[in-house]
Amino acid sequence: MMTAAIRVLYVDDEPTVLDVGRILLEQSGNFSIATAESAPAALELLKNEHFDAIVSDFEMPGMDGIRFLVEVRTRFGPVPFIMFTGKGEKEEVIQAINNGTDFYLEKGDDPEIQFVDLSHKIKQAVSRRRADEALRETNEYLNNLFDYANAPIIVWDPEFVITRFNPAFEELTLRSKQEVIGKPLNILFPKESEDSLRNLFKKALEGERWETVEIPILTKDGSVRIVLWNSANVLDPEGRIVSTIAQGIDITERKRAEEALQTLTRELESRVRQRTSELEQEIVQRKTAEEIVTKSLLEKEVMLREIHHRVKNNLQIITSLIRLQKQQITDAGTIDALLDSESRIRSMALVHEKLYRSADLASIDLTDYTRTLATHLITTYATDPKKIRLVIDIKEVSLDINRATPVGLIMNELISNTLTHAFPEGRSGEITITGRRTPDGIMLSVQDNGVGMPEGLDWRNAPSLGLHLIITLIRQVQGSIELNRAGGTAFEMFIPSAMEKTS
Repeated sequence: MMTAAIRVLYVDDEPTVLDVGRILLEQSGNFSIATAESAPAALELLKNEHFDAIVSDFEMPGMDGIRFLVEVRTRFGPVPFIMFTGKGEKEEVIQAINNGTDFYLEKGDDPEIQFVDLSHKIKQAVSRRRADEALRETNEYLNNLFDYANAPIIVWDPEFVITRFNPAFEELTLRSKQEVIGKPLNILFPKESEDSLRNLFKKALEGERWETVEIPILTKDGSVRIVLWNSANVLDPEGRIVSTIAQGIDITERKRAEEALQTLTRELESRVRQRTSELEQEIVQRKTAEEIVTKSLLEKEVMLREIHHRVKNNLQIITSLIRLQKQQITDAGTIDALLDSESRIRSMALVHEKLYRSADLASIDLTDYTRTLATHLITTYATDPKKIRLVIDIKEVSLDINRATPVGLIMNELISNTLTHAFPEGRSGEITITGRRTPDGIMLSVQDNGVGMPEGLDWRNAPSLGLHLIITLIRQVQGSIELNRAGGTAFEMFIPSAMEKTS
């Protein structure tokens, strides 16, 4: 079965460029191209038609590419957007990135090669967008399945701390989820039952599965409900238990009826047996629903790993293309610029590689990441890598992916800048990278014992792209950075634990 063509809106104020671009794009991939000669005309098209991606020039009369990008993001959301222009000033690149462009490409001398590269970027941006949408739908499905289940469902971690608590459980216990999430599991049980239940929960953590286990539940008003439970453990790819999920049926009234059986007639006994049979059927149904939840959770984890793997592979493809481009260039300045771009892309790819291989998909260990990054940069930039001594002292510091990527880029710029300028004429030296977690955030330092930065240099306003990127990225994570010139050069950063929401 043929895949539907990717619908692309191509905007440029030069009709000839539009015609050539449309032809080359449709030849290079499965695309359907619509064109517009101005941003306002493109916005009118977007009101009535759906497009999988937008390709736009920068300089256009009436409305330039940046303003067009802002309008698209404001009015039509995260449609994949690629800035494709003959201009390449760093301020414009940074402005485009800050306003949400997916890629920024400069037009080259060879249209065929350039449009092949553009087609790859379009496919990559569309694929990433579709993957994000699929992940969002999966999360929504899992949350709905959990929240709207009629049976009480609870999830706890290996430390017996409650992590999820559905509305049916709230109704059973008269407690809101805000009151119990993050609290120890034993707050739900009567004091006199804690000792006997402790061994039961330990066995569940060791892999024993509950089928029909009666457990007393202490409600907020002090009454006790008897609940019939079944459970299952959620495992990571290495087979380790990451959480336990259990669902129950309130059988308090049934237990009271059973206690009064000596005084009831055989007819009542028959009704109790009939009700027990119905309950067993319900347990089978709940078990089936539980298996669906477990399978969906595992599928979500596999999908997240695959997304990180694909992003890493795509970034490696970009670095390979840069290496091929360097082989055709003799200008030293251009080669250095491509080398810097390659190292920046690799620092981002390394984030996704570490997450893909990590047991924890939510955060990345900064110690291992920094060592890998710094070692590669020394091999790449140092005249004689054996003369550079690397010291890394980072204690239990990890970052989520939203901050790991910009922090990784900052580390890339600081280390590569040190290797380029701190040890001239092949002199030996030492680079020390330290990191500590504080109650308020993370402290990171990149220090060298090299020649030091020139006195009087206003490094925050220097024309260097690397230093400009450092300032931009530290603001992105709402952190701060200072320069210490004592004994060489040391850049000291602070990244807060939580980021404030920005409009």
